[in-house]
Amino acid sequence: MDREEYAKLMRMTNAEQYELLREIVHRQTTLGAPPLRVFLTGPAGCGKMFVLKLVMDVYNRYNDNAGPYNAFVICVSTGKAAVAVGGTTVHSAFKLTRNKKDLGLGDSELNTSRVAFRYVKCIIVDVVSMLSSDNLNTIDCRLKQVTQMLDEPFGDLDDIMCGDLRQLPPVRANEVYKSCREAGGLFGATIKWHYLDYFPLVQVVRQSNASFSALLTKIGDGRVLQDDEVRQLESRFITTEEALVRASSAIRIFHSNE
Repeated sequence: MDREEYAKLMRMTNAEQYELLREIVHRQTTLGAPPLRVFLTGPAGCGKMFVLKLVMDVYNRYNDNAGPYNAFVICVSTGKAAVAVGGTTVHSAFKLTRNKKDLGLGDSELNTSRVAFRYVKCIIVDVVSMLSSDNLNTIDCRLKQVTQMLDEPFGDLDDIMCGDLRQLPPVRANEVYKSCREAGGLFGATIKWHYLDYFPLVQVVRQSNASFSALLTKIGDGRVLQDDEVRQLESRFITTEEALVRASSAIRIFHSNE
């Protein structure tokens, strides 16, 4: 984005959004500053995507990269969500495989990854709730291998994990904040999630959705709904016939395959 649009969007940020952006600018302009590692979360309507858009621009703006190369990699745990943010999938970005005994990247893949990550300062992962702890562990290993910073978490790069852990969990795998299945739950095995600092966005800025966002947060917290809240939720229900007309291409989520 150009300077005028950047300044305009920065003026639109609230205090908590600006705090994160200011911290990123500070670390990008301070020699020897430690890497930023945060879990960015918040309810619907809190402006997570708005903040991520500015985060990406800040990294490019404060890093003198050659040519068109970005100073960040943004990836998502699912393909459809990756399209929405203009990124790629986690599996594609980090060459994740289904092989339980991952031996790391071969010489050819490693050279390709080092070229791709040459100017990268920050790794951004969205929809992190669907990422497994094994995936996060492999990402850590990949970044260490690519950057050759073997003793530093995530290869000494900045990491921003974004999402809501009350949303969909990974399929048949341990949640991202738990110990790895690969580690077998061994005592002393490092949980990579513990490297991240918690950064919640609390204020709902999308006023048209404020009440519904509060309702979804209440459901996520497992709190009992009042009668008027139940009615508000039921007002969003539509029949199968209506869905075929109004949202024929919408994604449908079912409790089971039965």
